[in-house]
Amino acid sequence: MAVKINVRVITGAKRNEIVGWRSGILTIKIKSKPIKGKANQELIKILANTCHLAKNHINITKGAASSNKTISFTGTTPEKIKTYLD
Repeated sequence: MAVKINVRVITGAKRNEIVGWRSGILTIKIKSKPIKGKANQELIKILANTCHLAKNHINITKGAASSNKTISFTGTTPEKIKTYLD
């Protein structure tokens, strides 16, 4: 079973940073610009490192070309994801 979260990505930031939750949406700042999928790759890398998961366990299921995305995690539980991202 996949764990899904909604994410708002702010690209072109000075540093990569998980800002926090607001109205059920996780805001993440990323240094990369949204060119040729680089920001999406950076987002997956940040989430994989933060949640201690392999990158292939994290997928952008909605919004690949948008700043508002739905991310799904496999191989973990909602409790673990919440603990890592809070």
